[in-house]
Amino acid sequence: NGIFALATGAGKTIMALHAATRLANHQKHLALVVAVPYQNLADQWCEVMELFSMTAIRCYQSTSRWQLELSTAISDFNLNKTKPFLAIVVVNNTLSSEVFQKEVQRIRSDKLLFVGDECHHHSGEHILKKLPSAIFRVGLSATPWSSKEEEKKSILTSYYGGIVAEYSIADALNDEVLPPYQYFIHTFHLTDEETDEFQELSNAIGKMIAIREN
Repeated sequence: NGIFALATGAGKTIMALHAATRLANHQKHLALVVAVPYQNLADQWCEVMELFSMTAIRCYQSTSRWQLELSTAISDFNLNKTKPFLAIVVVNNTLSSEVFQKEVQRIRSDKLLFVGDECHHHSGEHILKKLPSAIFRVGLSATPWSSKEEEKKSILTSYYGGIVAEYSIADALNDEVLPPYQYFIHTFHLTDEETDEFQELSNAIGKMIAIREN
């Protein structure tokens, strides 16, 4: 278990899939569940997984597209009817759904590797309760938490464990893994009116997300 804190573009996906491959060779019977915040990231994961000869079940978009396939694949996996490796890619909204939760809970925790991409999204109570009770857990994030986010750090490490691999933007630039660039940070402060509008919009968005999750 642990968090890979690697700079964006430094290879978090490749590193996680390499770890999954090594674990699968050792375990011989393993289900890999990768959770991502957005559909475009899910598509990217599925494409890279093909390079590792992994064909993932895509659990996003309409439930009717994946529910039967997922249910059948998990049943076959549990009965050792198919290859001893199962790959699933799911977006966070679907991960939280009752349908997906019911299916993923059928996989034994000692045969499950859960990879949380952009795992800093998993510090909220609503999503934290939905993360599977996998024995093997890997979190991926360029910035899991800031120096001021002690509560977030505590929550994430309680599930994923501490940072076990770290590769900063400075490391990536020095090693020429990333093309050279510079940050120019400009701070700004909202007016009282802008702050009120920001809060109103944030509340409205929160309600819309809650409606969609239900």
